Amino acid sequence: MHRFRIWTLLWMLSALVLGACGGAADPTLEPPSSSGGEGPVYVDETSVVIRESFPMQLALEVKGHLPTPCHELRWTVEGPNEDGEIRIEMISVATTDEACIQVLEPFETGVELGSYTEGSFSIFLNGELVQEVDL
Repeated sequence: MHRFRIWTLLWMLSALVLGACGGAADPTLEPPSSSGGEGPVYVDETSVVIRESFPMQLALEVKGHLPTPCHELRWTVEGPNEDGEIRIEMISVATTDEACIQVLEPFETGVELGSYTEGSFSIFLNGELVQEVDL
């Protein structure tokens, strides 16, 4: 009788362990990109900083999330163009081909936009107008 209980307990424990290893993946989470692959950036909050110096310096403070801890933030700044538009493109880049935990990774960063004595500027992040600034 004692052996029966041990075997039953071992069988139940095995079933529990094997059941925990299986299961369907969450369809809302995308697998991480391969090394060098681009991914999205989830922006939660932006603010334009005007530093009181001469010439005045503009920066964009950005808070948000990356797709996984294995992604790094990258950006480019273009402008201002003849219409006074400063365009920032922000992406994430996978840093490894290894498996990565599928959780959002928070970030906070500042993007320097340049020094200006005067002018009117429209600041865009990933195609969306963030703020218009008159110096």
